[in-house]
Amino acid sequence: MPGITDSLNNLLSNPMDDKYSASALVNDGILDPNSTLIQGDQKSKLFSPKEGLGKMDFLKLLTTQLQYQDPMEPMDNTEFVAQLAQFSALEGTSNVEEAIGNLDTSFKESLDIQSFSALSMTNASAVSLIGKRVRIGESAVKYTGIPGEEPAIRVHLGNTDSANLRIMDEDGNVIRTMVATGKDKQNSVSLTWDGKNDLLEPVKPGTYYLFVEGEDKDPSLYCFIEDVIEGVRYSADGPLVKISGKELPLGNILDISMVQQNGSSGPSISTENAIVLIGKTVRYTLPELSYTANPNQKLNINVDLGGADKVMLEVRDYRGKVVKTLTLDEQAGGVAHTELDCLDYSHSEDKPYTIHIVGNASAYFYGEGKVDGINTANGLVKLRVNGRLVNLSEIVDISSKTTKV
Repeated sequence: MPGITDSLNNLLSNPMDDKYSASALVNDGILDPNSTLIQGDQKSKLFSPKEGLGKMDFLKLLTTQLQYQDPMEPMDNTEFVAQLAQFSALEGTSNVEEAIGNLDTSFKESLDIQSFSALSMTNASAVSLIGKRVRIGESAVKYTGIPGEEPAIRVHLGNTDSANLRIMDEDGNVIRTMVATGKDKQNSVSLTWDGKNDLLEPVKPGTYYLFVEGEDKDPSLYCFIEDVIEGVRYSADGPLVKISGKELPLGNILDISMVQQNGSSGPSISTENAIVLIGKTVRYTLPELSYTANPNQKLNINVDLGGADKVMLEVRDYRGKVVKTLTLDEQAGGVAHTELDCLDYSHSEDKPYTIHIVGNASAYFYGEGKVDGINTANGLVKLRVNGRLVNLSEIVDISSKTTKV
């Protein structure tokens, strides 16, 4: 069968168009592998390593097998069908692999588009924060060493009355421990650091790190700065907001509020949103209570104890003289209530008496009632409660319950 060598040469060379030749001798109708001779460029793609046969290789082997089968002993039908099934399976697998590859590419492109879209939205949203008052978490403070410099540090205590603040150097060594106590109505404490260690020795200029003991277990314990955002800078890691001479990540923002037209800060809402609050019960803070003497009247006093179990009140006349003291014990919900006779203790005639909370900076007087209207004078939205105009910044609780006042 002299044509076998030529056919093999054509099979090996023509599909690839490689410049080489292959030949072998045939003895008694059988190829002699020891006589195989290959000439030409053996660095061509025919000789490059492959992970396995492809579907085209399999098809060529099948057709070659059919072409050179013995007519007197043709291929068994069962074996032929099995090979056709293998070829069909190979074709299906190849198509699935290609489809998965296309799906992976499409999915990655979709993710890139979504990521770009999300980044664009984040950048656009960051612009709207300019002019807003925000609270941003802070974990470090810079000390320049300038004489008289005392960096301000604000600590949020949450439900805790006090906590230790550690100031550490870059190596993690604690150089100063300060006690944060006496929180305000926002559960925060303002501290100043004089740039000295626990031995009252000046430290060198640099960046120092802040850690509130317990913040790893209680997320309400943290250090922060609060100011108006002056601008935004875009970076490869996302937008940075400019605040208090610093540039901090957008993700560090803990709280956002409006800056009102009169310069004071506090939450603000539109008139449409304020209308929704009509009929709701709100609790609001009162700076102090006062009354004019009238023996036939009583003054209702409501106090939030700020986590304490009791509170002491002082009644002072117009000169600031304490004319009466009383102690209120905690009732349900951490509050205390009482009625005070509006008596004249010092013959002050029509001059008012004032009631003050003593020794508890977290406690405060509050009023409670149903919102029966809104007021938008001077462009500021206020709620009308119990005949009083209440600023949104004074509200500490909103509910739909019915309240008896």
